[in-house]
Amino acid sequence: MKRISLINIFILFNSIICLSQAYDANWLIGNGGGTGYNNCIVHFDSTSSTSIAVNANIPLVQTNACISDSIGNLLFITNGINLYDSTFNQIAGGQLVQNQYTAQYIQTGLNQPQQAIFIPYPGDTNKFVLFYTTKEYLMPTGAGGWVPFPLPTHLYYTVLDKSLNGGLGGVLSANNIAISDTLSQSGSGLAVVKHANGRDYWIIVKKHYKNIYHKFLLTPSGLNYEGNQAIGPNNQFFLGAPSIFSPDGTIYGQSRGNYDIFLFHFDRCTGNFTDYLHLLALDPSGLYGCEQIVFSANSRYLYASTGYFISQFDLLNYNTSGAVQNSAMIVAYSDSDTTACAPLNFPVYYSSAARLALNNKIYISSTHSCDRLSTIEFPDSAGWTSNVVTGNFPIASPNAGSVPYFTNYKLGPLVGSGCDTLTVGIQEPIKQVSLSLNLYPNPATTEVKVEINSGNIYKKRVIKIETPDGRLILAKTSENGSILIDVSNFSNGLYFLTVSDKTTIKSIKFIVVHE
Repeated sequence: MKRISLINIFILFNSIICLSQAYDANWLIGNGGGTGYNNCIVHFDSTSSTSIAVNANIPLVQTNACISDSIGNLLFITNGINLYDSTFNQIAGGQLVQNQYTAQYIQTGLNQPQQAIFIPYPGDTNKFVLFYTTKEYLMPTGAGGWVPFPLPTHLYYTVLDKSLNGGLGGVLSANNIAISDTLSQSGSGLAVVKHANGRDYWIIVKKHYKNIYHKFLLTPSGLNYEGNQAIGPNNQFFLGAPSIFSPDGTIYGQSRGNYDIFLFHFDRCTGNFTDYLHLLALDPSGLYGCEQIVFSANSRYLYASTGYFISQFDLLNYNTSGAVQNSAMIVAYSDSDTTACAPLNFPVYYSSAARLALNNKIYISSTHSCDRLSTIEFPDSAGWTSNVVTGNFPIASPNAGSVPYFTNYKLGPLVGSGCDTLTVGIQEPIKQVSLSLNLYPNPATTEVKVEINSGNIYKKRVIKIETPDGRLILAKTSENGSILIDVSNFSNGLYFLTVSDKTTIKSIKFIVVHE
């Protein structure tokens, strides 16, 4: 249940609560290894972002994955060639699979987006797993599905332990093979989402040229292959398949290198795809294809970047024929923008990676070595009110499409489903008998009153409000038994309010409806 899944993410201090499950709090950014260009870190919390120069020169182009611990301390980094620790030194035994096709990238990092992602190991707070693919096989000219780039032929994984090497972390096992198959170029369809139990992880990769999706489930007992599924168009030529799940885990999206976008509904319980949907990104210039897609924090809006343009799709009426495509509109156009990227004075493009950050803004990197990112300030808003601002976020060093790849680590269990099973076999360190909550009015429009009845001697309590997909809306501490919370700025919908102290934890659902 929701209240049980929160046990493992609460860290109680005598001061204000720290941000929990901040595995994606730090983004290491680079420019591809040019001399004189250090990396920088963009650090996020739930409300802000800060760019910090660091004394490191890890070569990063497009293959970029990093992860922090649950409270936001940087742990591990990879550029698709090597693994690095938080001091930006290569980890012993951390060389990833290399061959004739990767040799030319040792000084720059691999140049394929979304080919690697770190995941916390379920049930073990010290262990992390890196899943990745690499360049391995160049198809003969004329072969069905031929592309002019080397394809991955394996999904690999490496297991790390952050407690090794004096707390800098080390490798437990490297370059393990999860599957051998010819996978899609440029990302291999690699995408990750939490299982409906809120603990385990689904890992998806796509077979090249075929409509076959391989599925894996990472659990405390290890990695399990869950079979494959054929869905969507088959035998289609395309140059890439960068893929991503919506923050709520219900939609898997894939861009195909031209203007095609493929979407599927995803069942976090069973791992099944349904409801295939084909969209076309908008680009009046006709110069670029759709290279990246990204979802808004509320999972309602999809953004597709195509060079000079960003288009938005409203997914509200997903199952109504033609509704999503008809909702498409261009929300950004950068060709007339005179903002230049130092040091090469290129214009800002949208055709590289776009990522949703902890502060619920979307950050977009440019194709060329550029010292700024573009942002979507209000991605949960429709049309132009989403407010795309070109080149407005300066960073401490140039980047070359190198924002890292993450999943929604905060996504909780699917409450009330048959897969919300984490209460089974869990030894609860927190009792739930001495704390009770009353919240009213419910539904609410402007404010809610929370009454807390507790016999505990611990009076300082942590109050959190989250959305069903695990997005943190509010976090505060209080010693009062009665609390008023302003919800006038909350969106309409369902919320979970959780109260905890040193011995107890309790949650309650409420609804906000603005007339």
